[in-house]
Amino acid sequence: MYLQNQSDLIFDTNIFNLILDEGMVIENLNIKVFVSEVQFKEIMKTKSDERRIQLLKIYQQINPTIILSKTSLWGDFPWGEKTFGKVTMEFKRILDSLNESKRKKNNSYDSLIAEVAIQYKLLLVTNVIELIKVFRKFKFNVITFRMFKKYINSKTNA
Repeated sequence: MYLQNQSDLIFDTNIFNLILDEGMVIENLNIKVFVSEVQFKEIMKTKSDERRIQLLKIYQQINPTIILSKTSLWGDFPWGEKTFGKVTMEFKRILDSLNESKRKKNNSYDSLIAEVAIQYKLLLVTNVIELIKVFRKFKFNVITFRMFKKYINSKTNA
């Protein structure tokens, strides 16, 4: 399995939801989890107060290291939080490919997360089919939640 040689991961926001939905225990794992500035923002947009609180608890348990993306999108983050107007080649390539596949409002956020994964050579864990296809197309490191879960289960049963 791909994870055997890589312990530095970046979770797409949907992975926090899947961990919650599946009741997965994620404590005491010998892996380093990273996020961009996007995942916390998306969790905070969760409409249900109860679910948002549960997702924040998982986020805190995982205690990810935050890496800011190099690309800045006007209007997406508070004034002074990032430098606006810069777009990296990685971001543009991922966003263009996602938009060719399926135009969604969330493609820009997925592209910011992907940019961090690519620039820091992190293994992206996501269940977004379009993003998985784009990552595989460009030969970037990506696995599904099912693959991640299988790896975690093998570590806890060892």
